[in-house]
Amino acid sequence: MPPCFRWENSGKVSSETLKAGAAHVQANVMELRPSGLVPLPVFHATRDRDITLVRS
Repeated sequence: MPPCFRWENSGKVSSETLKAGAAHVQANVMELRPSGLVPLPVFHATRDRDITLVRS
């Protein structure tokens, strides 16, 4: 069984980039599987959601 990796977003966004209010978020969980010369993506989960960003 291949090793399990945990990814964590460590990116920082300036306050000028994001504004409070309605937003749409998309998230995908995928892996790259070998297929000939180029690995191909295999999607395990996808989610779309409308959210509200608030200033803290």
